[in-house]
Amino acid sequence: MPEPERFLLSLISELQAPSLTLPLGYAIFRPKDIAVNIQHNNTMRREQDMAILEEPIKEVMKLQNYIDGEWVESESDQILDVVNPTTQKTLAKVPMSTKDEVNAAVKAAKEAFPEWRQTPPLARVRCLFRLKELLEENFEELSRVQTMEHGKTIDESRGETRRGIEMVLLLEQYSMLSYYS
Repeated sequence: MPEPERFLLSLISELQAPSLTLPLGYAIFRPKDIAVNIQHNNTMRREQDMAILEEPIKEVMKLQNYIDGEWVESESDQILDVVNPTTQKTLAKVPMSTKDEVNAAVKAAKEAFPEWRQTPPLARVRCLFRLKELLEENFEELSRVQTMEHGKTIDESRGETRRGIEMVLLLEQYSMLSYYS
């Protein structure tokens, strides 16, 4: 066994620590019944301390563009894979949209803006409130998808989801301020 691995294995055995941060790329397995699992953030934890979570993405999805209120297949031949960095499993296929598709999306957004601009602040806040409700209702699934896509721990993903919801709350409050100003 190479010296760094021997040293780290002896350190884990001596400390009997439930977790230990290691440099990227190291994998150490403790002897006998205590298996150790590496997370993307390079923290090792005992498997018995980790919950096994159901993965929300069951099959490879092919993503589409959302242009002018409709889901549209891309004309592009160039497709990128979204890969779970922990398992290397392909989660989705993403088309690299063509210049014309990007231009169509920008044009549709520009055309929709004048109507949105005329929307009263209270109506905008209702849209944001509904978005916040949907994020809350799907909090756990969104967090698990982040874990799958980014290799984060579930706690990190839950924190990111919570911060996203807080940003929507901030926008709601800003919209209300502009209404009463």
